[in-house]
Amino acid sequence: MDQRRRNIEFQNRVGKLSYRDLVELGLSPSCITGSFYPCDLKALTEFVWNNPEFHIISYLDTGEYVNHFDAQGRMFFLADGDANPALDYRAPPRMVSQAKAMLFQLQDRNFSKS
Repeated sequence: MDQRRRNIEFQNRVGKLSYRDLVELGLSPSCITGSFYPCDLKALTEFVWNNPEFHIISYLDTGEYVNHFDAQGRMFFLADGDANPALDYRAPPRMVSQAKAMLFQLQDRNFSKS
């Protein structure tokens, strides 16, 4: 199966929320992709604690998205679908390299604004 399609199917199954959904919930994602950085975890975990119908997806350095909170995560997302912690999606190495490059660019832009 096409990797892009598998990624979309994973996101749909776990119910990854869009940037617009997050803003409507009163959250401030770090990026237009709806991601949160480790510095945002306090607000994100408080939200999930107070709204148990939501859960956290973690993106790891290995290129894997895991359907639960992992303290080693590089980025985090909020979801409201299937919360099975065994669900995951592993991106192929080429996609991991591209995502890391994009992440570093976004982080540089965010830090240069401060």
